[in-house]
Amino acid sequence: MPYFPAGTPVLALPSWSAPRLFLPATTPTARWRASGFYPAFRFSARLFRVGLRVRAAALPLPLRRAEGEGWPLGSFLEDALPDTERVAVLVGTPGPTQKTIVQCRDGQGRVIGYVKVAETPTAQRQLRREAGVLRRLPAGLGPAPLLYAPWKHGEALALTPVAGCPLPGRLPPPEALLAFAARLQKEASAVPLEAHPWVQRLARPEAVAGWLEALAGRSWPLAVQHGDLTPWNLLRQADGRLAAIDWEYGGLDGFPHLDLAFFVLQTAFLIYHWPHERAAAAATAYLRQAAPSLSQRQARALVALAAYEAFVEMGGVADTAFQQWRLALFAGKGQDSGRSVERGASSRRLVDTPARQCRKGEMVQKEE
Repeated sequence: MPYFPAGTPVLALPSWSAPRLFLPATTPTARWRASGFYPAFRFSARLFRVGLRVRAAALPLPLRRAEGEGWPLGSFLEDALPDTERVAVLVGTPGPTQKTIVQCRDGQGRVIGYVKVAETPTAQRQLRREAGVLRRLPAGLGPAPLLYAPWKHGEALALTPVAGCPLPGRLPPPEALLAFAARLQKEASAVPLEAHPWVQRLARPEAVAGWLEALAGRSWPLAVQHGDLTPWNLLRQADGRLAAIDWEYGGLDGFPHLDLAFFVLQTAFLIYHWPHERAAAAATAYLRQAAPSLSQRQARALVALAAYEAFVEMGGVADTAFQQWRLALFAGKGQDSGRSVERGASSRRLVDTPARQCRKGEMVQKEE
């Protein structure tokens, strides 16, 4: 494993047969800290993580030693993160977008950065996109890129850490989210709907023509769009402001308010398990609160378009419960748009390719 110096004793959590997190078998305190990188958001998952961390810190677990010569990762980071002495390695969910995320610590045990490694073509496209967005992102909205370069059998992006606490998965969203969204707007860049870059990139716009019609007749600003804005990708900093991680779906010329709708929809399905009608109503009401200039019809259209964008990004096929839920949000008869998309076999795949080649991943950078 090139992530650890050769000969380093390594633990695997939850086990070597199903590893998700690798960490060096150093002192109990260091193991406890490193094991906090294991992902968990729901209450049950956090309880499971506590058990794993206790095992890692206090119990004898099977070890394996890193093979090879030297420390390839340390050499790669000698300019970007020269103080790196210990790492923990998180393996992403298997699939075309899988990435490996490395948490880097200095000799005092402080987190000093992260490295995201992509080997598949899709994951590399996402990582290149994230690096490009972060290079031009206004300060304070997310991490800063330190290095992007080929490494081993893929590409790697080194980032500064973002200190803060992840938001709780609750609705309605916190007030700080509106302030964060306001920092993403580019009010001076408003253009007619048909000339907006986000609309021009839209895959199969005829699938949501009725919703787009509801937005016609006025200009819309360009916005920095995160594209995967969820409680687990937002951190509340010491000054109360929010910063976002995981910008692989991001863009600098996105459509306003879609991130807010996405936040409500993701939380409604994944945390609250709401039916799509209730989620659509909640997201519509929230957008009208966030932007009082929006009409009911425009707010509902933005909710539908947020669902459509997510549906497309996840493959454009209603092959999971979440995708079917998204489909119901935008493909049925629009309650305010007066248009409908024909349902049936054709609606299970509305697009042949994703609207944008991008998306998914990152880390909670909060000490446990």
